[in-house]
Amino acid sequence: SGGADSSVLLRWLHSRLSGGKKRLVAAHVNHMIRGEESDADEAFCRRVCESLGIPLYVEKADVPARAAGSGMGLEECAREVRYAFLLNLSERLGGAVVATAHSATDNLETVIFHMTRGSGVRGAAGIAPVREIYIRPLLCCCSEEIREYAKESGIEYVTDSTNSDASYARNYIRDRKSVV
Repeated sequence: SGGADSSVLLRWLHSRLSGGKKRLVAAHVNHMIRGEESDADEAFCRRVCESLGIPLYVEKADVPARAAGSGMGLEECAREVRYAFLLNLSERLGGAVVATAHSATDNLETVIFHMTRGSGVRGAAGIAPVREIYIRPLLCCCSEEIREYAKESGIEYVTDSTNSDASYARNYIRDRKSVV
């Protein structure tokens, strides 16, 4: 995404995989939700990957139109588009492992979100560190730690303006989790 979590994960993987037998590529989905801001995030990701010599695969999807046409919520549709793209890319790359930048903060928000919707034990378990082709190396770090690490390490990132929009369920939970 170009956000703090994703930018730190990309740099961390790059530092560990450079010159090794494993090949690192990056993926970015431009959901077209925020217009020019979404395009700027994509351009940021392109610049960072080019500067590091990392191939970047980009999917541009009009999520607002897809969501409206399907009756899905914007977040749900964006997630579906993202995971379909990542699965397809993994297959095109011969079954590549996909590292996502989910953090402990994301995990807490997910558990709270699932519990408010009446999930069972599986939903209350949160985000799995490993599931199918997906690994989540930052799941043990909270977002605040990741942003602090980015600051200390001089890692630039972009901030999605919709992260502060409480009309999205996850953001509503994020704003209130300190009260819980």
